[in-house]
Amino acid sequence: MTRMSPQTAARRAETLTRIYDAAEAIMVCGCELTAGAVADKVGIKRNSLYRYIDSIDSLRAAVIGRRFPAWIAAVQEEVRTVRTGDPGPERGIAASVTFVEANLRQASHSSHGWLVRQASGLERSQLEGHSGGHAALDDLLTELVSEALESAHSERCRAVSAIIRGIIATGFSLLDTGWDDGVVIAECTKATRAILAR
Repeated sequence: MTRMSPQTAARRAETLTRIYDAAEAIMVCGCELTAGAVADKVGIKRNSLYRYIDSIDSLRAAVIGRRFPAWIAAVQEEVRTVRTGDPGPERGIAASVTFVEANLRQASHSSHGWLVRQASGLERSQLEGHSGGHAALDDLLTELVSEALESAHSERCRAVSAIIRGIIATGFSLLDTGWDDGVVIAECTKATRAILAR
């Protein structure tokens, strides 16, 4: 494989960003995402577009997937800020509740429903790339629940983690249908706290 000069790599990265931005603008307006539409918006030839992408589906996946790293980092940072002091149930409960709240806040700021609709028909691995995506967040939640339920059997921890993921999914659905984010976050965090306090 030929090695690119730093200038060529920078130009390529800049063009790729312009391609992603153009594709997202097309997707947001509800227009059909086609190679011609993207190429026209970026100002390159249609054939040149395929030097940067494999297919329109891979482009759609990249546009959606580029949001995962920031989402994951935001959730991890919020959890980290409450995960201070000695490990134990109190810290685990606080961190788990923060995990739920942070995910719902990210969903309310990122048009989660739109992302899900755009991802229809794509494989999870296409969307998440190297970010770890859902698996990274699932692992973090399992770790937090295990701390909150420190004396519980691992099967119970897995079950409670799955239930909390269900609470988050319900919260996403409510946000996607226009519910007030303050109400959704408050009720989902209350439900999470109640499950972990038993």
